[in-house]
Amino acid sequence: MISKTLYMGEHESSLDVVVRGSGIYITDADDDETICIPHDRLQSVKDSIDSMVAEHNQLLRNKK
Repeated sequence: MISKTLYMGEHESSLDVVVRGSGIYITDADDDETICIPHDRLQSVKDSIDSMVAEHNQLLRNKK
């Protein structure tokens, strides 16, 4: 098992990330809610998030 706390900067929030067994477990330290991303779905989740960020950035550029 490998674990790490990621600090999210200005909002002083954090995510606890644990890699163990067949998944990656991410816990919001403020709400104690945990999600599990199976190892075989991690790239798909990353690709979806990257796409969402690109779409959001495009919307911001269009507002200017």
